[in-house]
Amino acid sequence: RKLRWTPTEVQGPGHFAVKVVATDRGTPAASAELNLDLTVTEANSAPTVASVTPQSVEVGQQLVVPLSIGDDDLPAQTLSLSLVSAPVGVTLNGNAIHWTPTLVQAGNQAITVRVADSGSPSLAAETTIAVTVTAPPPVAPTVTTREQGGRIVLAFTSVLGRTYRLESRAQLGSGNWAAQGAALPGTGSMLTVEAPISLAAEFFRVTVDCSRGRRLL
Repeated sequence: RKLRWTPTEVQGPGHFAVKVVATDRGTPAASAELNLDLTVTEANSAPTVASVTPQSVEVGQQLVVPLSIGDDDLPAQTLSLSLVSAPVGVTLNGNAIHWTPTLVQAGNQAITVRVADSGSPSLAAETTIAVTVTAPPPVAPTVTTREQGGRIVLAFTSVLGRTYRLESRAQLGSGNWAAQGAALPGTGSMLTVEAPISLAAEFFRVTVDCSRGRRLL
């Protein structure tokens, strides 16, 4: 005969007293006892992180993905989330992924996160989330130009997530285009850029960085 017992999570760690009594069928019946002191040790189980359905987000828009994590160990352990691999700009805020993709990140992306417990040894689980980043549809820009006090002023509609640059050169048909000032991120509304007019800068253009490279606005 064997004594069998599978303790549950709530029973470990702990100490338990077990009395075993064996009685025969004689007349009168005789019996014997055995007292056992059983020790149940804690066995760490791995945490869990639920899989996430594929996500889709447009360039310049914020993606927020809540994560469902858990652990069956008792007493309750501390769980920590971390990024295993992710595009630039992805962050963890509490139990959620936050990301606002840029235009150069348009396409198929993947984010892998890990949840680890505070057990000894620490155990972990991972999940990977597929994200499709779509570029905003092309918008026909509205451009206005004017000269003001020896300076050229250009105003145009911009697309969120794209980058714009004002460039100039002395002759329309030859020479290299030189940047005028820093690049400007699109805001989704009107942008205004200006630069002084000189012999070295008589012709101006605005370029925009897009998924197909840099092109004229």
